[in-house]
Formats: sequence, structure tokens, C-alpha cells
Amino acid sequence: LCKDGYGLNCADKLQVCCLSLKDDACMPDCSHYVPFWKHVSHLTPWVVVVVVSASLLLRFVVRRWRQQLQPKPPALVIGNGNYTGKFCPLPWALTDGTAANILFKNMGYEIVHDWDVDKRKALDQVDSLVHVVKQYIKSRPFADLVVVLFFGGHGFEVGREQFLVPTNAKNYDSADS
Repeated sequence: LCKDGYGLNCADKLQVCCLSLKDDACMPDCSHYVPFWKHVSHLTPWVVVVVVSASLLLRFVVRRWRQQLQPKPPALVIGNGNYTGKFCPLPWALTDGTAANILFKNMGYEIVHDWDVDKRKALDQVDSLVHVVKQYIKSRPFADLVVVLFFGGHGFEVGREQFLVPTNAKNYDSADS
């Protein structure tokens, strides 16, 4: 056997065969044998860099994969700009809603969104949001939950209550909002 590494006896020639030789030829001894790590000592820093980089990349990929499997916290984004009647149109409400939608999606939220909603559609979107919240709580019962609500549009206050105005509101009436 080779004294510094792996090898085996060549039975037909009764010689030692050192496996690290280029041609794996059988030799009478292993004095010419150089262990593997001595061949690559000049590569060691690069090997370390590659191994560390690969492990960090793998960790990042696994973390992102796990995040994708986890449910996302919910957010409701509504942009109302096309008002009629007593409420003037708000052209920037849709732009703001689109920007909020992109922002919260990039932050990892599950977005429920709609544009120019009347009262019925607004209630439907709130129901959709409640469904997403229930799914999140069901899958992560002990997790902290932050629900984001973004509304770009008209609003008003009556007494100490505040109201968001749907696009089909006729006037400043709390029953209409």
C-alpha cells in the first residue's frame, strides 16, 4: 500500500499501484507519490471561496423557497378616481393605488386590489380580504399579523366616524359610503 495515500497491490506484477498517479501505473514503491492536497495547495483559497459561495447561495435559495411556501400577510389596495356627482374625479388616486400595489407586493404582501369600486364591489373586496386573513391565521396561528389597508379616494367625517367614499356615492351620506 502507498505510505501517504490510497493505493492497492497489483496482484499480477507484485508491485504497488499508487492511485494518484496520472497513468495509475504500477511502481515498485510510492516514493514518487504526492498526496492530493499538495497538488492543489495553490488552489486552496479558490476552493474555499467556491465552497463558501455555493453554501451561501444554497442557503439563500432554500430561504426564498421556504418564504414562497409560507402564506403572505394580506393587504387591501383600492384606488377610486372616477367619481361622479358631488365628488370630483381624482386622477392621481389610480396612480397612487398602483404604486401602493407594487410596493406592498414587493414587501411580500398578498394583495387584494381593485380600482374605481362602487359600494357593492368595496364590500366584496373586504370579504376577499377577510378570507385571506383567515387563511393566513389558519396556516400560522401564532404569527404576528399586520394587515395593510390603502385607499386612494375621497373620504369624509361625520361626528367622530370617518367614511371612505365609493365611486357611486350620491352625496355626503354615511349610508351611501
